[in-house]
Amino acid sequence: MRDMSRRFLLAGIAGGVLILLAWVSPSWAVTVSIPNSMIQTGTAAVQIPIQVNQADGIAGFQFALVYDPSILQATGWSNGSLTSGTTWTPVANLNLQSQGQVMIGSYGFTAGTPGQIVSLPSGGGSLIKIIFTVLGGTGDYTYLSLTTCKLANNTGTEIASSSLAGLLSIGDEAPILIYLPIIFR
Repeated sequence: MRDMSRRFLLAGIAGGVLILLAWVSPSWAVTVSIPNSMIQTGTAAVQIPIQVNQADGIAGFQFALVYDPSILQATGWSNGSLTSGTTWTPVANLNLQSQGQVMIGSYGFTAGTPGQIVSLPSGGGSLIKIIFTVLGGTGDYTYLSLTTCKLANNTGTEIASSSLAGLLSIGDEAPILIYLPIIFR
């Protein structure tokens, strides 16, 4: 029961932070997010997408993703829905040196002409998927947060963005999330 109370409290705090971020982030900024995920007990590996709501103009990105290393272990990456099957060929660098943190940097170029950096087309979807080995068991969960979140266009100019964390839980039931609004006076 104590574990359930802790989940309610953490879910409420996370919900309040999400509401605050939505309230203070400019509407024109690109939102970079990690979706909430539930995996079944016994799952060996999982791919976590890093998504954007609008990819128009993005030619490069840099992220630092933090997570609980007792639950997950990062092992690699794969193209996202926006960066696979297009003329945008990613060159990604994944740094797995620190347990509990993944550093990701990437830019895109036209296939066959590596010196020509190009932007992604319009639309939303995933930029990249981080591949994790699952170490945790039933009832375990971890927040997946972007502590660094930078997007750039093909001239290297930073694109305004905000980020939203995700929650990965392990088990046969979805986590109970309760969002508590933060009231300002």
